[in-house]
Amino acid sequence: MKEQQLKALPSFHRGEPVPNVELSDQDGKNVHLAEYWIAQPTVFCFIRHFGCPYCRRLLNQLNASYQKILDMGVQVIAIGMGDLEKTSEFHQKLRLRYPLLADEQEVAYAKYGLLMVEKPTLDWYLKVGRDLPVGLTMMAKQEYGPYIVGGNVYRMGGTFIVNTQGIAEFVHRDTDANNHVLLTEILATLRSMTGKP
Repeated sequence: MKEQQLKALPSFHRGEPVPNVELSDQDGKNVHLAEYWIAQPTVFCFIRHFGCPYCRRLLNQLNASYQKILDMGVQVIAIGMGDLEKTSEFHQKLRLRYPLLADEQEVAYAKYGLLMVEKPTLDWYLKVGRDLPVGLTMMAKQEYGPYIVGGNVYRMGGTFIVNTQGIAEFVHRDTDANNHVLLTEILATLRSMTGKP
């Protein structure tokens, strides 16, 4: 029933206001998303689940580019569906340099229009099955980190860049497990917004 209610919430497009949602950060502090974008333009990265290798790859790339992003006057906020304990553990173990917010009830995911797979098809399972070799390759290269459970494999992630007026400058909603935005797309949008290299 909860999922049905969440699916009914409205979404938005580029150039439109984004929803302000209250979540908890990795330390248990309650925060509103607006607190971040009012302070400075913000990249919000919603991850699918803590075990998703594509999500981890993007988080690692954002970690590696974090100083460059900060130098543009922009910040990064990751959002996951794990409980507070798993969120804190994931943040610590992956050594994320930016906050990780907990959205265990998937309220922000729903309000940001992130896809919920109601009836997985064989094609969907085959796409999700591609996670395993990617994860194993990352493990072999020591890029994956410890396995931590948390999140909903049926809910997709997405990336949103929000300006200080709370308007979406960039919107990417994942359509399947491996349809993440590229770091180059994020950086190109930030360069366009800020005029900084």
